Amino acid sequence: MKAWVELWDRHEPPHVLAVVRMLIAAVVMVDFAHIYGLDLVETFYASSADGGLANLGSRNPKPLLYRWLPLESSTAWWSLCAAFFSALAFGTGTLTRLSGLVFVLASANLAQILPPTDRAIDTLLRNMVLLLSFSSSHRVWSVDALVRYRRWSGDPRPTPAWPRFLIIIQLFIMYFTAGVQKVGLTWTPVGDWSALYIVLRDPAFAVLSDPTLDAFYRVTQLATISTWLWEWSTPVAAYALWCRATHTRPGRIRAWLNTSAFWPKWVIVGACFHLGIAATMRLGMFPYGVLALYPAFFPGVEWRRWLRRNPETKTPPLG
Repeated sequence: MKAWVELWDRHEPPHVLAVVRMLIAAVVMVDFAHIYGLDLVETFYASSADGGLANLGSRNPKPLLYRWLPLESSTAWWSLCAAFFSALAFGTGTLTRLSGLVFVLASANLAQILPPTDRAIDTLLRNMVLLLSFSSSHRVWSVDALVRYRRWSGDPRPTPAWPRFLIIIQLFIMYFTAGVQKVGLTWTPVGDWSALYIVLRDPAFAVLSDPTLDAFYRVTQLATISTWLWEWSTPVAAYALWCRATHTRPGRIRAWLNTSAFWPKWVIVGACFHLGIAATMRLGMFPYGVLALYPAFFPGVEWRRWLRRNPETKTPPLG
């Protein structure tokens, strides 16, 4: 119990949270820009009476902005602009907490206009923005820090680390539940480990040609096995992080997890999986949105040690 209390009471500089804040905003803004580039703003967010896909005329209650603005195509543009510019303000750290809450509402408004456009990654990032809005991510590398402390670097003094821990827990839940839901035969030897081969051939997601996939069928089998095992190993990764973050009684399993560097290897494999998804599948901002959260896996002192390439630097236990 003491170790549990110490973990949640831990403080650390807010730089990692600031990086996650900026990365989330960048990914979301690029996604909105892509919608604009494809000329889908009115298609997605305008009423069917104005040529859009949203049936807003008879809906009650209406989406947030459509309660205040007329049922016209211009409101579709206002809806997207509200989400885009609130994300910009959040990323630059301008009135960070307020702009974060505005983004959450604006993003939820878009989801309510046309629910099929609200993907799981939209929900995940919306939750993360809400979480960061209550954190100290604005204390460094933000306009708020520039205004308050007269320097962009802001105030690097340690702040509560619990928002970073909650980001990690959210990713643990996402990965493990994804693993336990992979119960189809194609994820097992009975189905010849063919799950990813089948997915990569789906015209909705396909990037590689069928002959290429046929030539690398064994590679897709290996990727299927690796993905399944990696997601199922999430509880082991959680325990490895707990061992690194707390001063628990040493044991064989703890010693093996620490000496084998299981935790950083697990994180690196996850990053490689998402980079592979980005290279081989059309899944929108999903791989980039999840990777935007990956800096939270390590505290700032660990990132500084790696970036400075100074193995002699002693680091406290990870949190």
